[in-house]
Amino acid sequence: MTKIYLGKMVLHWCPKCDLPVLESICACGSPAGKVKVTPPGDIRPAFQHDIDHINTTATAQFGSPLIPDGTIAIMNKVPSDDRMEEIIASGVALANIRFDVESGKWVLLPRMEGAARIFTLKWRGAATGW
Repeated sequence: MTKIYLGKMVLHWCPKCDLPVLESICACGSPAGKVKVTPPGDIRPAFQHDIDHINTTATAQFGSPLIPDGTIAIMNKVPSDDRMEEIIASGVALANIRFDVESGKWVLLPRMEGAARIFTLKWRGAATGW
């Protein structure tokens, strides 16, 4: 079956500015890398309440937040039995967050990069008393 996208996928990420951009060149002049987005590509900014929700869920599951303060993130609605969104920051998909119908709770499903960040933040927190 063909992947269905909601229009042309134009999301790029500037590694220098650490910001999402819609062109292949950032306003700073740096080339922006294309971001891999799970179809159908229904992207939106992650607002503060989204980030708080993600970090609360990550902390409950893993003892550490996923998204540090001040980090820009993008949410992408992805197919699932109920609500599930892909979490993108620094140009990579870090995790999915989904509502588990059976338990009635939100579950964070980290990808390799997301798991590495959770571990790093947890280790830093333990090392600094954060």
